[in-house]
Amino acid sequence: SQTTAIFDFGIGPQQRVQTTTDTDNDVSVARGLSTVLGVWWQANPRLTLGLNIKPHYDLHLRSQEQTTNRVVDEDLTTTPPTLTSTSTASTSETKESVLTYPTSATLGTAIRFGDLTTLSLDATWTKWDQFSSSSGGTTRSPLASAIQPSDYRDGLTARVGFERIIPFERFMVVPRVGALYEETPGVTTSPSVLDPANVQARMDRYYGFTLGTSVFREALIVDAAIQLRIASGIAGEGASPNETTTVHALAARISLAYLF
Repeated sequence: SQTTAIFDFGIGPQQRVQTTTDTDNDVSVARGLSTVLGVWWQANPRLTLGLNIKPHYDLHLRSQEQTTNRVVDEDLTTTPPTLTSTSTASTSETKESVLTYPTSATLGTAIRFGDLTTLSLDATWTKWDQFSSSSGGTTRSPLASAIQPSDYRDGLTARVGFERIIPFERFMVVPRVGALYEETPGVTTSPSVLDPANVQARMDRYYGFTLGTSVFREALIVDAAIQLRIASGIAGEGASPNETTTVHALAARISLAYLF
């Protein structure tokens, strides 16, 4: 940030003081441990069921913040202005906090139609009132200091996918298509740009679509996929704090594997 002050003592500008502040914040994970419990059941040759439970866990974070202030004082009574003085001061502060991720559970199934076609579905429940940040004896939502974690309700994610194996003489192609619905914690708009912290809890709703394919040739596997996620009425994503925006998130992935 930069601030400039010009002093006028009645006979025109005589002094200009320019203050520049640079802040560097480095956040690292000091320690953390999470566990995942899962079970898989082949009910019959055409039906597979799975259950995955991930209990809530803590990440202990360490934040190193360094602030540098530079003040430049200029005499405006000369042409060009004369540098009167300059000073630089730096401060450093280390803070520790605990970020708690919520408990979630996923139930999924895969249904095979013949040997070449598979339909998969899964649903995830997340206890978002456990998503919190604790520092200095105070617990709050990581999204806004005015929001308590208990203000959020549980969230639901649902996904559906379809794939088809297309065999050729020397390789196979597996095209895939999918869709998703996801609820994540968000914030409302503030009443005014002058009061950006005055927000409340809300659940943002995302809709997504995925296209992908895999190519198998002997020991070589190539995977590629692209996903588009869309959400409307989102606050705090680049818009003014009293305005909402529509978010479009596009992700692409490609991987190469060789089986020995």
